[in-house]
Amino acid sequence: MTSDDTKKVVDMLNDAYARDHVFVYNFIVRNTANCNKDLAENSKINVWEDVMIDGEYLTSGIGLINSVLGILELNKIGLQFSDEKDSQGRVKFIGFYCKE
Repeated sequence: MTSDDTKKVVDMLNDAYARDHVFVYNFIVRNTANCNKDLAENSKINVWEDVMIDGEYLTSGIGLINSVLGILELNKIGLQFSDEKDSQGRVKFIGFYCKE
């Protein structure tokens, strides 16, 4: 497998995002779930190391996707945000990219 394979995953995610940006953003990026310490300490699983809620770690859809890519020794997928900020100072999620 090559980084071209990661690009195929990125292309699929961006295509899905173009078709239904609300679903893809909420399901893959925004939704997080608590996970226990045992899962968080597994070096193959991507979790948010700096955020804990109720003593538990968090992961997301993109975290699990990147975990699979890591096992396959492929580049991970990054989240792309706009440079511009809205009136409340927030940036906008605009898609996925292949990390080098």
